[in-house]
Amino acid sequence: QGQVLDSESGSFTIPYSPEVDLEVEYTLFAKAGQSYPNRTIANGDSYDDVKSTTLAISAKITANIVVSGFPLSFPILDNQEVLSSTQYYASSVGVIAVNTNFQYQLNEIPLPGYELPLPQNYQSNTTEVLDEYLVE
Repeated sequence: QGQVLDSESGSFTIPYSPEVDLEVEYTLFAKAGQSYPNRTIANGDSYDDVKSTTLAISAKITANIVVSGFPLSFPILDNQEVLSSTQYYASSVGVIAVNTNFQYQLNEIPLPGYELPLPQNYQSNTTEVLDEYLVE
């Protein structure tokens, strides 16, 4: 959508079991969004001079498994954007709405007996809107 304002990358390891470590690589980034002279949000309220920004996380997960003393690596989450949250800000009001998408598609681990306690794929969308505010 817009220009990347900032980003941060890193990695960490989750000890999943004595034989399995999950290595997570991620990038968190903020992007400039659009400007709207007027924007109507999900509850029907309208606001003037609205700007949007998006925060997002891309991730990649590798399962490092030791089988009979031999280390094996399997990509269980290919690099993909798993979280995207767009915030809408109205002048003199602040945040008026937030739309957040969370989704992923996992790969299978091709070893018998190794299953993750997560659905193979998942998708959700959450919308939050400003209910009321007070200007003093």
